[in-house]
Amino acid sequence: MGSCGFEIQGAVKLKDGLFVGDELAAQDLEFVVANKVTHIVNTCGRQVPNHWEPMGVVYLTYNWVDTDSQVIIDNRDIV
Repeated sequence: MGSCGFEIQGAVKLKDGLFVGDELAAQDLEFVVANKVTHIVNTCGRQVPNHWEPMGVVYLTYNWVDTDSQVIIDNRDIV
């Protein structure tokens, strides 16, 4: 369960054309096609493959791990 007291499964629409989702959403071809997803930021590239690259979806992939020591933005504010 998330720190908010609930767990999100799938994708949540933040605004038109912008979604935040989990591994389930990233693997849901029906969702990707229905929402005309063209770009995906994959922050767990070591665990979740870029499934839809062969279909033309463009990925920005980070190989981050879920640990307290994972550096997301360094001291120079560079990812």
